[in-house]
Amino acid sequence: MKKLLLVSLIPIWLVGTLACGGSSYRVGGVKYKVKESEVIETSYGKKKYAKHFYKKPHVKKDGNIYVLGAVDVPGDSSPTRCQTAADLQARVELSKELNTRLENQLQYAAEGFSIDASSLKQISSESTKIEFLQGVFIDNRFWEKVLVQNGPDAYVKYTCYSRAAMPIDKFQQKAQSLLDEHEKKGQFTAEFAKAVNDQWNQFFKPVEVDDDKEYTVEQLESIQ
Repeated sequence: MKKLLLVSLIPIWLVGTLACGGSSYRVGGVKYKVKESEVIETSYGKKKYAKHFYKKPHVKKDGNIYVLGAVDVPGDSSPTRCQTAADLQARVELSKELNTRLENQLQYAAEGFSIDASSLKQISSESTKIEFLQGVFIDNRFWEKVLVQNGPDAYVKYTCYSRAAMPIDKFQQKAQSLLDEHEKKGQFTAEFAKAVNDQWNQFFKPVEVDDDKEYTVEQLESIQ
């Protein structure tokens, strides 16, 4: 879990030194050992990692798409301070993920058709605006208190996580309605609309993830 949640906090000017020196580096003639951040307290107790934590956004067999959002605050703050912000960040990340997948789907389906790329971008953008997404909800929250050891400095921070979920069929309906509008205007053909539908599962394919099972870091990283 620690490896999965590490945040790179090493200054850019140290990258070259680290690359050559391995697990240590020098600053002003002083040698420092590179140390990993350490999780010292969590809202999920003594488990290795939180249930519901997945590195990559994914669509589950239950028909929902799940995306994680994370926000940091200083360790002398209350974790509740960043939970609302984490909720919003999760929604933002969900919007971004949907936009990327839909745009890729449309571009892939457009191969062989004479379609203006800007029209495809417009559809993906309009379909994935946060204020237009229907059925989005936060289904899980948790936090971790982390000791960050950055060279000669060390500090504590809270990282709050929120998981946003959304029924993928609601999103598909919204995207389809926009495609239908463009088709009525003569901008798309029925053949193109069919190609888009045929590619849906390639970009929104459900994966087997059990929320009541703890996964290893390697298993989490292999999802999609």
